[in-house]
Amino acid sequence: MNEKSYRTVYIRRESKRPIYAPFPVFLMDYDLSMTARVLYALMFNRAMLSQINNWVDDLGRVFIVFTEAEMCAALQKGLSTVKKALADLEHFDLLTRERGGFGKANRIYLRTAIPIGEKTTAIEPETRPSDSRDSDATAAENLTPSNMIESQYQSDRKDEIFERTVFGRYGNIFLSEAEYAQLRLDYPGDLDRYIEEMSRYLSAHGRTYKNYEAAVRMWAANDKKQSADHGSADYSYEGEDSL
Repeated sequence: MNEKSYRTVYIRRESKRPIYAPFPVFLMDYDLSMTARVLYALMFNRAMLSQINNWVDDLGRVFIVFTEAEMCAALQKGLSTVKKALADLEHFDLLTRERGGFGKANRIYLRTAIPIGEKTTAIEPETRPSDSRDSDATAAENLTPSNMIESQYQSDRKDEIFERTVFGRYGNIFLSEAEYAQLRLDYPGDLDRYIEEMSRYLSAHGRTYKNYEAAVRMWAANDKKQSADHGSADYSYEGEDSL
């Protein structure tokens, strides 16, 4: 943690929630290292976003894209520690990794755990009825206290995706709390720079983007390419996108 970037305050009734990742309690019942547990929580957070963004394969399984290099940066751990954490999670059947094929990113399929004998929870998309209005009413009648918390969390995330906070010197970068939190995890040392550079570029050229999270990731990829090539990256965008 970069200590100079933070200060601590008491939590009060009106306090906003800090940026956080959900921590599934069942992880405490597994003989896992704390690194493996935190890594699963980070991936679980991404899986929730994948549900919202419909990152689902032909079998209805939600997947995420999370490289080992990104995991190392997010956890501030070395590659060998991250590889061991992934191996431990695979050992307990909590994730499956599949190669994406030539030119495609590898996919991670996260698995959740439920007590033996308990019905599959609504977290798996394939178990949901097609009519969302009916499914919400039916689910509400059968929620246990723990599932009620999960249901409320998912509802909050769906609402959250439509809320945007303004970032950048020129007030033209729009990200939800969830998007900003994930970007902060993925680019902990560079996110502020990307946002400011993009804000300046968009203001100078009078442009906008439809998806600012995707634009930041494009910016980061071009920045990485520039560093590798020792050349000048091209951040331009063909055609103007409206919000």
